[in-house]
Amino acid sequence: MEDRKIATQDHSGSERPAGELGITDHDHGHTRDDVSEEVVEVGVPDSDQQCEKIDKKNRQFGEVDDEEYPEGGRGWLVLLGTFLVLNTTYGMVNTFGVYQVYYETAYPDESSSTISLIGSLQPTIIYLVSIPVVFLVNAIGPQWSLFVGAILQVWAIMMISICNAVWQLYLAQGVLFGIGAGINFFTAMAIPQEWFKRRRAMAVGVTASGSSLGGVIWPIAFQRLVDEVGFPWANRIIGFIFLPVLLFACVAVKPRLPRVKEKHWTNLLPKWSVLKDWRFVALCLANGIGIFGLFPPLFYIETFASRLNVDKNVSQYILAILNAFSIFGRVLPALAADKIGRLNALVPSVLSCGLFLFAFWYPAKGEALLLLTAIIWGAASGTFIALFPPAIGQLFGLKDNRSRLGIFYLLAVPGCMAGPSIAGTFISKTGGIEGFNKVAAFSGAMFFGGALIVIALRLSYSTKLAVFI
Repeated sequence: MEDRKIATQDHSGSERPAGELGITDHDHGHTRDDVSEEVVEVGVPDSDQQCEKIDKKNRQFGEVDDEEYPEGGRGWLVLLGTFLVLNTTYGMVNTFGVYQVYYETAYPDESSSTISLIGSLQPTIIYLVSIPVVFLVNAIGPQWSLFVGAILQVWAIMMISICNAVWQLYLAQGVLFGIGAGINFFTAMAIPQEWFKRRRAMAVGVTASGSSLGGVIWPIAFQRLVDEVGFPWANRIIGFIFLPVLLFACVAVKPRLPRVKEKHWTNLLPKWSVLKDWRFVALCLANGIGIFGLFPPLFYIETFASRLNVDKNVSQYILAILNAFSIFGRVLPALAADKIGRLNALVPSVLSCGLFLFAFWYPAKGEALLLLTAIIWGAASGTFIALFPPAIGQLFGLKDNRSRLGIFYLLAVPGCMAGPSIAGTFISKTGGIEGFNKVAAFSGAMFFGGALIVIALRLSYSTKLAVFI
């Protein structure tokens, strides 16, 4: 068998051998293992079977997809569109804290956990419809799917303006808005990965940061509008703003890959066979456990601030502050993740989400720790949202990515539904801040549980740190 020397340059400019051993050269979509500095002799495989074995080993790390992506061009307009979609979908979910405070005043006989169920229904339905949305997007395409979602979202917000009972809010703000937002959210999270590979995490991070900006804009807008025009017209005005924004997104979010016209409708359904990969299941489980801890701080931090009797400006804008710093957490770590590997970046991300809740919110009894919670945990929580989808794309490839994302979000439903309600039972109904430390402990413990699974998954690929995974 003929031998040859194969070497490549690492990012520092020094030569490193390639072949079947190598750290991923993620800038070009190839893979390599940890290697020594000297050039090594690598045999050229003399059979298809040997080639297949080497290829399988190489694909353990780094980017699974070998082909080049545009890395920009029309993709930048796509990112603007998906950014706006997340602004109007999860941006409103992140806004529910101000609705929680308003509803507790408007419906004083209802408990915090009962009212929080409205907010819990939104992400629950968003994730629950992910499976039928896979079918919808495969059947009519992403742009028409976005149009359907836009109509449902605007309709839901208009319905909120005429609700006068909590059960009506369950239907309008929880279910109807959740369905529309679910269609748009899933579509917006899937399409950027068709345009970017080397910048995959950046693309998803920019998209996800739209929800953070929405979490800054919409709480302030809602509170100002309620003060000036009342609750009904506050929601109607927000709905009128949503309409042109979402219609622009329908045009901007264009898929790169042509839609395959299937001969039988069953071929449009999600590919459940992706669950045969235990590593994908582990990633879904890590996210699903962490989600239990994600929403309680978002839903209850403004209630905590109002009961803490801090400065009115602080309590009124604490949720906006949290979401503002979440923007940095969704973009900046994503840029690093494109360099070091998305799974590598997930480990400190999920760990920090739990750690900061115990460090800052658990002992908080004044304005200083409250602000630190909003600023530092807000940034950390952004990475949790932004890094899982690009990790899925990196580790498992673009083929069947819609199916994987649909199943990934479906398995997060229990945490969305139960997390805030469980946390709400810890909060005292008589006022005061009693029980909020238990909310922080509950959320922190859930993040630690997810982090343990992410660490185990990372080590299953390699125990060496300097590997792009």
